[in-house]
Amino acid sequence: MLKNRWYLAVLIGFVAYYVIVVAGRATTATSPSLVGPYNIVVFYTDDQRWDTICSFTDELTDVCQAPVSTRPMGNVEVQLAPKGVVFTNAFTTNPACCPTRAAFHSGGYYSHHTNVMSNITPNGSVHNFIDTQTLATTLQQNGYKTALVGKYMNAYAELVDPVLLEGYVPPGWDLFDVSYTRPDWNSEFTFVNGSTSYDASGVGTLSTILDQYLTDFEGREGVDFINEQCPSAPCASPFFLMLSFEAPHEPATPATRHDTLYSTFEYNGRAWGEQPDGDLMDKPLYVQTEGLTWDGSAQLEFQRDQLRTLKAVDGAFKAVLQTLINKGLMSSTVIIFASDNGYMWGEHKLETKGVPYEEAIRVPLIIRAPGIATRVEDNLVAADLDLPVTILELANVLPAPSDGESLVPLLLDPNTTWRQELQFEWYVGGTESILQPPTWTAVRTTEYKYVEYVTGEKELYDLTADPYELTSQHANPNYATTLATMADLLNTMGRGVAVRTDNLPDPHKNQLPLATVNQPFEFQMEAWGGNGSYVWSVLIDSEKCTEDIPPGLTLDASGLVSGTPTTAGAWEPCIKVEDTSQSPQPGNSRPQFYIRSFNVRVVN
Repeated sequence: MLKNRWYLAVLIGFVAYYVIVVAGRATTATSPSLVGPYNIVVFYTDDQRWDTICSFTDELTDVCQAPVSTRPMGNVEVQLAPKGVVFTNAFTTNPACCPTRAAFHSGGYYSHHTNVMSNITPNGSVHNFIDTQTLATTLQQNGYKTALVGKYMNAYAELVDPVLLEGYVPPGWDLFDVSYTRPDWNSEFTFVNGSTSYDASGVGTLSTILDQYLTDFEGREGVDFINEQCPSAPCASPFFLMLSFEAPHEPATPATRHDTLYSTFEYNGRAWGEQPDGDLMDKPLYVQTEGLTWDGSAQLEFQRDQLRTLKAVDGAFKAVLQTLINKGLMSSTVIIFASDNGYMWGEHKLETKGVPYEEAIRVPLIIRAPGIATRVEDNLVAADLDLPVTILELANVLPAPSDGESLVPLLLDPNTTWRQELQFEWYVGGTESILQPPTWTAVRTTEYKYVEYVTGEKELYDLTADPYELTSQHANPNYATTLATMADLLNTMGRGVAVRTDNLPDPHKNQLPLATVNQPFEFQMEAWGGNGSYVWSVLIDSEKCTEDIPPGLTLDASGLVSGTPTTAGAWEPCIKVEDTSQSPQPGNSRPQFYIRSFNVRVVN
């Protein structure tokens, strides 16, 4: 989708920017500057809502009205937010764990460019990630010591051999210390520990940790890495440390010492239960369906546990920060706090992620950098895309053209010209029930959010008048012009390839039209996104995709299913559509693709 000329233009732009702006920072004494290479520490949580940090909003009144020392993220609120830049409009472009992490590790590319579009195969998981050229390999190749502690990507356990007690280690990590199994966060978990160079993967060894709390262990591993790299300041080499916590992801098992915290916490804010009347008729069918069985109290203890697990994350943050302070590294270190995605706490009667609503796509983001004044920044930020590019610039490494933008100009100057819209996407894994969130894509500005689903459903929200997204205006004639404008904007932003279902007998079921034995059959599959030039096929290459289409039928490259079926029965082939593009992600030469299983029934 991105053309070679675009690459050349962007590369020239990056070089010009680097020569003029970065060099200018080094020689302008009256202006703030960020000239690295800096040590970089990233605290990365899992499924953390932005409002669990009171520096962003005090809407969680039960939490934010309590003394700061008792809050889940009190240390972050005291030691990071007041001394850094708080990004109040930070988002993830795909609200699911693995796609976001793939975007981050890739160097800042959309899910449809990394081909990691979901948490599970065939459309996602670590199996789809090309790791030959990543943020880690680039940093290591440029003199950084690199460490990843905690969670890597979904399905990583499938790259581990528990019999040989070894696991895969991707290129670029001086320390790869990643969790494999976590049967009990408080007393037993297994990690893979290994080290690789930027040009080769490797094998790590398994070790089981007993009688420690998971998050505490990860925090100590981070402290140990810093101590090893910097016995005393200055460090021999700059370092990049990513503490990738499992918390507050389910099961969100708190440390025993935190078991009773927040026992009176209750949440019923924002669009909880689709206030005020519970009416979901303006929402897509999957939301309405979830609402039929929603119990507003069922997830309350889980929400409390999420807060409790964050208390330990806050403790790990404090320990790492104190280490940096004790070693005199604060003037040479940039600290970043972020999460992979948010989570729904009953808004619109949903308890999930993977949906286009604010609580799922919005993430906490705070950056503390030497010499940068504290402030609140409300420009639109794509954390999964922008942070890798930012990190590379802070490392004095010219980043490859990516889908993200460096935040360094914004950190230096709040008046920097910045983007006015963000694109979002979410994809089914490929073989699930259609009544989970269908594949969707969206665009958000500061004023509006517009969503399109492969089912043909749409949503449009006036975020100024309706910040909690209680009423979709997609069918309101007064918003017809706005809807058309937002739809055009989404079309120009380059959505990823997906199979449309709005031409099926029931768009909410992955069921092709009924076929009859010895009767001619014809059905045209439809796609959206990509570069518009598609190639269709039946995928038979995994444990989830094992069936062909019925005997007598064929699927040609144009997406036409046709022929005369000869046998009655039911089949569920995986149908794959890909375009003719090439991914802009370094090392990834694949086109955009999307795989979806469909039920095909043939009757006598």
